[in-house]
Amino acid sequence: MLAVVKTPHTEISINGDGAASILEYLKKQFSVEILCADEDDERLVNVRDTDYWKTQVTPGSLLMGFRLKHDLTQSDLAERSGISQVMISDYETGKRKLTMKAATKFGTALGETPEKFFP
Repeated sequence: MLAVVKTPHTEISINGDGAASILEYLKKQFSVEILCADEDDERLVNVRDTDYWKTQVTPGSLLMGFRLKHDLTQSDLAERSGISQVMISDYETGKRKLTMKAATKFGTALGETPEKFFP
């Protein structure tokens, strides 16, 4: 089964014994969208083709996801990237539009390619 935890954005593939229990736990903690309910289901969907990706995913939410993936606070990322914590917050909340120049700095700080920050 393939599930997307909407906030924080996480894609999870769950298989085997206990998968249903894990899914129920995730549903209690987070908003979850099931993309494929059965591993034998041939209707696998590219997450970028989903309504969720097209309407909810933003450069700021991707930045936050990558920052959390690397287990960093906004302050940690600010120190690594040279971009202030306040500006990082503005990017993540959508108050400021993420530019390729800033994405390049974030990419270098996180070891990710800058293009990954743009849906």
